[in-house]
Amino acid sequence: MAEYDAIAADYAALVDGAEPIVELSDTWIRSVMGPVDGQRICDFGCVPEELSRRLAREGAHVTAMDVSPRLIAAA
Repeated sequence: MAEYDAIAADYAALVDGAEPIVELSDTWIRSVMGPVDGQRICDFGCVPEELSRRLAREGAHVTAMDVSPRLIAAA
């Protein structure tokens, strides 16, 4: 996973500035998921972490994971 660690800072900066793309993907994912209150959800590849945060705010029990310790630190 060293490859992901090597690009962690650049990737985190890229997705941080990509709000329209993040919003579009979150909207699609949410349309497929339906209600999440009380659900246990594992968010693999959680950077950017906004989806995990939204799900948690809606009552889901979220575990956020990524393959790179540096990306987790960025989240």
